[in-house]
Amino acid sequence: MADSWSPREYPSLYPACSPHKVAAVVLHLRDFYKADFAAELVAILPEWIRFLAEHTGMTADLTKRCVAYATGELRFPGLLDEHGRPSLMTQ
Repeated sequence: MADSWSPREYPSLYPACSPHKVAAVVLHLRDFYKADFAAELVAILPEWIRFLAEHTGMTADLTKRCVAYATGELRFPGLLDEHGRPSLMTQ
């Protein structure tokens, strides 16, 4: 999961967390890895978000929103295009 979290070209963005980033990572994990392994990675994502929040000073509201996208409680609007593929705007 650590390799999938943030683009290598921008290491300063690694600890950053946003609902959009979380939703995109969940989609990537599910598309990139085999279903069982992807499910395990997605399952630990909320704890990863809480870890980042604790170490970066992320607000409780933002942490809660990010966790909601990680658990599937919320779906990020515009993440997929009309064909169910990642939107170019998302990428």
